[in-house]
Amino acid sequence: MYLEMTDCHLVQTVPGPPGKGQDLSWIEEVNQRLRALPEKRTIHAKVVLLGEMSVGKTSLALRFLDNSFSERYVPTIPVDFRRKDFYFASVEGRKLSFKLWDTAGQERFRSLVTDWYCPGAHAAIIGFSADQPHSLEGTRFWFDILRELAPACLLFLVCCKADAGAVNLDEGQQEQVDAIVREYNAEYWVTSARTGHNVDALFDRMAACLFLSGLRRVEIPQEDEEPPLQLSPVERPVELRAAEPNQKNTSGCCTDHPGGRSCSLDAVRQWQY
Repeated sequence: MYLEMTDCHLVQTVPGPPGKGQDLSWIEEVNQRLRALPEKRTIHAKVVLLGEMSVGKTSLALRFLDNSFSERYVPTIPVDFRRKDFYFASVEGRKLSFKLWDTAGQERFRSLVTDWYCPGAHAAIIGFSADQPHSLEGTRFWFDILRELAPACLLFLVCCKADAGAVNLDEGQQEQVDAIVREYNAEYWVTSARTGHNVDALFDRMAACLFLSGLRRVEIPQEDEEPPLQLSPVERPVELRAAEPNQKNTSGCCTDHPGGRSCSLDAVRQWQY
């Protein structure tokens, strides 16, 4: 199912990783880079929602996109598509526009999702359910696929359905989470589509990191170079393209992760335009 709609979202404050508060360094670097750009630009990105069926991917997306929640389970067949434009309160006149692909979790659609929707992704939310412990181990399949097909993708491991505001993982499950975060350089978020807990913060964080990462790849003219003459400002899209599959993600992280773990948010140094 394809449902293309576009709406806008204003990011009032830029959150850091969970537990880190506002990311003030983002504001400083973004404004510094924007001052050096001769024209307005829109950063475009591709975002995919992945995970096993009924873990809460669609509910997470709908809570953010429409601020809605339904108890009725309707499986995604095979993919839903939405666009979202992000504006940042601390950045005047610039935006991030991303295409969000909400993919089916059923086994019979797996090859379709991996072949058509994972390649070229710039960010991915890989979800598991707090009430389906087996779905956590299933996230490794998607992390491995993205490592191969989108090696510079920003990765977010997301626990859905944490309706009490927290999730009580047993010792083995917490070790699994820690291992996945370390192995794949991902950020770990706990969310609830029912209550809205951490949903906006997760998407604001992802959008901010995509916006900054895109700016880092824009060529900035040297001081002795004159920008081309223009009669009026021109908004020129910047399309992000993932690195080739044989490129390894060996870069560090733009922000320290809780517990001393690093994330993949600076891996975009490998992105090409």
